[in-house]
Amino acid sequence: STSWDKINMQLGGSIDDGGGDGWEDEDAGWRKTQVTIEVPFSRTMAQPDARPYVAADLHHRPLVFVIREKLSNPQDDEFVHYEPYQLRWSTPHLQREVNIQGELYT
Repeated sequence: STSWDKINMQLGGSIDDGGGDGWEDEDAGWRKTQVTIEVPFSRTMAQPDARPYVAADLHHRPLVFVIREKLSNPQDDEFVHYEPYQLRWSTPHLQREVNIQGELYT
């Protein structure tokens, strides 16, 4: 039998569960979602097939929160493009320029 509690203790031994650094503050838009994975078990076991296993909590923020934070910070202002632009790449072996795609937040 697999000792999941022992494995969890070893894998999570360095995680500080006390208080945190505040980055996970709900006021900043952070959300916590439980991640569950299906763990397959051998056909030769008493209970074969896959069973759900709670792997971890995933901390994430919606992209809108991140964009809003960046746009409201004057120190980041020089890194934000407020007007549309096109970035193109040309090379001698191609007959036409290639449109380079960027991210919304670059």
